[in-house]
Amino acid sequence: MQGRLISFEGLDGVGKSTQVELLREVLAARNLTVQCFREPGGTQAGEELRTMIKLGRFETALAELLAFETARAELVGSRIRPALERGEIVILDRFADSSLAYQGALGKIPAETIRQLNQIATAGLQPDLTIWLALDPRQALERRTGAEKPAAGGGQAESTDLDHIEKRELDYFRKVHDIFNMIMNEDGERFLRFDAALHIEAVHRSVSDSVLGRLKEWGWPT
Repeated sequence: MQGRLISFEGLDGVGKSTQVELLREVLAARNLTVQCFREPGGTQAGEELRTMIKLGRFETALAELLAFETARAELVGSRIRPALERGEIVILDRFADSSLAYQGALGKIPAETIRQLNQIATAGLQPDLTIWLALDPRQALERRTGAEKPAAGGGQAESTDLDHIEKRELDYFRKVHDIFNMIMNEDGERFLRFDAALHIEAVHRSVSDSVLGRLKEWGWPT
């Protein structure tokens, strides 16, 4: 049986990591061998690069992008391809689409350069299926930053206005969202879009049903 690669994409705060784990549990319960990795990460070098990126160790956009691509190349070569060759299912929490969206939205590196570096790092590997968890950028930012403050006395939480930093982040999130939307329109057969504003369990049911259906089409026992 040919291995299959499934990636999850979306803005920070949409619940990708949760949905990856829930899908892994569903597939494992059906005795399917599943490997899950996050980007950047999944290998020792990848996790070290992830820490450096998170700490802002890279001073230029190009250096940071190359760190992402280095981690990706290591993950593809040492973990993803071997798993696929063994006939396993690989689920990724982000992949090359995220570089095009997030680094592309910064506007410092041409999109074509990012595409070329993605191609080199992945050696041409593309997901068989990409789950896009779509959410309004403002909602995603509020989830990520906790932009709701508890009301005095422990009552109902009340929304706060975004400060100037969050407004800049919101503009950036909107650009990222637009690029994800563009990628999906360009490669629609690979993408399945889900409303991440729904309850976690509702999203999970929709995602798992769709993935199981796709696996059945591919000839997998589900």
